Amino acid sequence: MEELADNSVHLMVTSQPYDVGKEYDRNFYLWANIWSFLMVSGGGEVYRAIVPGGRVCVNIANLRRKPYIHLYVFMIRDMLNIGFLMRD
Repeated sequence: MEELADNSVHLMVTSQPYDVGKEYDRNFYLWANIWSFLMVSGGGEVYRAIVPGGRVCVNIANLRRKPYIHLYVFMIRDMLNIGFLMRD
């Protein structure tokens, strides 16, 4: 990411790892904290590179996880803390 100039990206699209049912999915809260750390550290670089008014699209899925946990809540918290504005 550091090769990208500040305010040079208009659209970033990504999808989280689909780890449901994998060994590291067994402790969701540990995984969520690790994912949150990665999101914040990488998200800061995205925030730096994205143009004002640019868009960041993140695909979030909750496949077969029980109990059902709203992963987007963690994503929204982290992205707001970075400085992003949220849209539907």
